[in-house]
Amino acid sequence: VNGDHFNGIYIKNQSNGEGIMIKSNGDKYEGNFYKEQLNGKGKIIKKDYTYEGDCFNSLPHGQGNEIIKDKETYYGTFKNGKRAENGILV
Repeated sequence: VNGDHFNGIYIKNQSNGEGIMIKSNGDKYEGNFYKEQLNGKGKIIKKDYTYEGDCFNSLPHGQGNEIIKDKETYYGTFKNGKRAENGILV
């Protein structure tokens, strides 16, 4: 209905379990889903951005790697989608 597409496990009409979600804007979420949200290990791919690591509510949360195309790479900890204090910026 909203243009998003999910290929994976559905339970009670929600994405739950391993899968790939492609949003209508082209953003791609891969990994473990719980109640429509990327949770646990996952990968987020956007036009000039890639994140791979721990996720909570479809945001980087925990240990992970963030690559911003042609700019920088960050290895470290994230909290609610934002870089935490401890990490390495390359």
